[in-house]
Amino acid sequence: RRYLDLDALDLRYFTPGAVVARPDSRSTLADPRRDPASLLDSLRSRELSTVDKLRTLALVQHLLSRREGELFAGPDASIREYLDEWGFDGGFVENFVAPFYGGITLDRSLSTSKHVFEYTFRALARGEIAVPAGGMGAIPEQLAASARRAGVEIRLDDPVETVAGNSETSRVESAGGIVEPDAVVVATDPKAARDLTGVESIPTEGRGCVTQYYRLPRGTNLKVGKKLLLNAADPAPNTVVPLSNVAPEYASPEAELLNATFLGPDALDADAEELFAETRAALSSWFPSRGFGTMDL
Repeated sequence: RRYLDLDALDLRYFTPGAVVARPDSRSTLADPRRDPASLLDSLRSRELSTVDKLRTLALVQHLLSRREGELFAGPDASIREYLDEWGFDGGFVENFVAPFYGGITLDRSLSTSKHVFEYTFRALARGEIAVPAGGMGAIPEQLAASARRAGVEIRLDDPVETVAGNSETSRVESAGGIVEPDAVVVATDPKAARDLTGVESIPTEGRGCVTQYYRLPRGTNLKVGKKLLLNAADPAPNTVVPLSNVAPEYASPEAELLNATFLGPDALDADAEELFAETRAALSSWFPSRGFGTMDL
């Protein structure tokens, strides 16, 4: 909020909630406070019990009543343990939270910290999800333009060779020369950060994902509006996002744009055509009346 001009980014907004998909079945789940048009569809959904729907509203109110700093205080637990403590049954956890938070934490098993869940769930309940009309690259472009206006020098294509320093001094050596700044922020992947700084405590293991983008003929119209699709039946793909429904600028006039995200090490090693086939099979099972033979990777 402090550094981004949201109006200038010309944001395109998702509709709150999601569509839970499985073969021959799609069910809408949304927050009736913020998306009244989805109230009846959400009430009819069999993916969540009535008790869990009420628990979800209670959880939202609980998190909205807490201050941001409080969310990271106290003992920790996994997301799954946290939801068990709240009394949610397996339907809510497996059909909604696992794929939804699989997309956020890249961990469908829900072993991530409950503090992360509380912070992001509160943010989602308070705010909106959006993408810039000009693509995500518009964000760093805007930040760079603001920095240059403030007198910042930005060097690109100047690989850093070493970073050294202590509490008093800093030194950065690159192909373009040596700089001795007041402070250094090493914003690289963890392995590069450890190599540059020599700080062995930097963790280098992480979770990965693969996201593919697909083109469909204009008029395919999956009728999910501006909501993302959660795969409740299978982790591959974890989610499908109708991007051009949200931001029409992302596709050519004669096409629609989707993306699908796959989690885990198997996805990282998989052939692109193999993942493409899995997405096509999933979409065909969710929308059996539509054909996806003309979908392109």
